[in-house]
Amino acid sequence: MTFRKKFNLPETATESQLKFMKIVLKEIGGDIYDSFPDSLYLARIQLGLKDHFHSFVSCLKCHKLYNKTDMDEIQKNDSISIIRCSHIEFPNSASRRTKSCQTVLAEREVKKPELIYPFVLIHQQLETLYRQPHFERLLQHWSNR
Repeated sequence: MTFRKKFNLPETATESQLKFMKIVLKEIGGDIYDSFPDSLYLARIQLGLKDHFHSFVSCLKCHKLYNKTDMDEIQKNDSISIIRCSHIEFPNSASRRTKSCQTVLAEREVKKPELIYPFVLIHQQLETLYRQPHFERLLQHWSNR
């Protein structure tokens, strides 16, 4: 995971790398490495890694963010519903009519938002950064460059 972050690789490249490593390990070690994960999802489960992302549903047209848990509750409460964006671009404008966006965010049958915007809180990112091994030495190395 650190390799992926360090070289800014997308998750698909990391999954391809894991699949390649599994093939190589199976060729070298045989059946011992059958339980080696071949996807990033399985690797996260086996290693106990958790993403601390807050997911937001984003409107494709106006880019307003909605909390994903609120959208899930709306979908559970209504029997059949198409969730639409309720954003009004200039609500206080007297010269223009107030018209909401009304872009489809998610449909009841699909139960999957059109676009998800993942977000991590800054204090969680800083905590992860400060807890790296030898963090102070890395800071000294950076300042001495």
